[in-house]
Amino acid sequence: MTTAELPRRPVIWLAHRFVAAMNWAAPLYGRRKIQKITTNQLQNLHAKQNHSFVLVDARSEAEIAVSTIPNAIKQTDFWARQKELSGKLVIAYCTVGGRSLLFAQRCADAGFECRNYAD
Repeated sequence: MTTAELPRRPVIWLAHRFVAAMNWAAPLYGRRKIQKITTNQLQNLHAKQNHSFVLVDARSEAEIAVSTIPNAIKQTDFWARQKELSGKLVIAYCTVGGRSLLFAQRCADAGFECRNYAD
């Protein structure tokens, strides 16, 4: 691969590849594979005012203090309200997709249908 062929942001590109590999290998480690949801798919859900999903921020408190997606809840809030949120699609997100993948896997183990927003 030449320098011209390298991604513009190689660290982010590499992190996304790592998350994809984690998800691919998940069944080998007794974890569930989680489907990805794209920005367009998430925007379509929001546009339809579809309330059958919950958006969960899997980042640290410090990161959440800087920015968040409107109407997203924290992981701790999700677990505190899990009975109330039962039956909803869980869409987890973080900066790159690794922490949200792990959170989504835990939710899937708890019986939720999940997606990982990593676009």
